[in-house]
Order: sequence, then C-alpha cells, then structure tokens
Amino acid sequence: AMRSTTSVAYPLWRETATFACHAISVWILSKALRSATTLHTARTAARAIGRSVPI
Repeated sequence: AMRSTTSVAYPLWRETATFACHAISVWILSKALRSATTLHTARTAARAIGRSVPI
C-alpha cells in the first residue's frame, strides 16, 4: 500500500512544483510589466511573458 501511494503522489508533487515555478515567473514578469513606464518596455515585458508561459 505504501509503494502505490508514493507512485501516485510523486507525479502530482512534480506537477505542483512545475505550476508553482510558472506562477512565480508570471508574477515576477507581471510585476515588471506593471512597473514598465514606456510602451516599448511594456511590449518587451509582454514578449518575455509570452515566451516563458506555454499556453
């Protein structure tokens, strides 16, 4: 029973870690986007967000 629980929990943990990693990236980049003062900076930040987050 112990072994089957681990095999189920591990992929779930990995998915959660991947999601958290993306969430942190998005948060940092959206923070950069909010602090962008020019349209050029905003476009650059938007492009960076588009590259880092697979839709």
